Amino acid sequence: MKVISLECEKCGSKLRFDKSTNRLICDYCGAEMLLIDEGNMGIENVFDAMEKSMFVMQKVDLQQNNQKKFNISNKILRYLAIGLLVLVLIIFLINIYDYIFAVIKSMI
Repeated sequence: MKVISLECEKCGSKLRFDKSTNRLICDYCGAEMLLIDEGNMGIENVFDAMEKSMFVMQKVDLQQNNQKKFNISNKILRYLAIGLLVLVLIIFLINIYDYIFAVIKSMI
């Protein structure tokens, strides 16, 4: 399916279709265009299909954003786990150092 993006001729903003008046309306500058159906497919059907495709595109964008957030969360968790392991290793090494120092001190 080909996605059609309609932009205002005056300001370039996106246009919104008003089904009750069969007009394209620019919410930014207020420009309006009347649509006349000259083909077999009604104007409302065309814009219904466009709205559905835009909904699908928004859903895909939302899924991609959620995937990005999930990837970022995984990275944060990975770094936290690595940081925790390094902290445990440092504590372990300090304890070994204290033990070795105590053994050597007791020998002297």
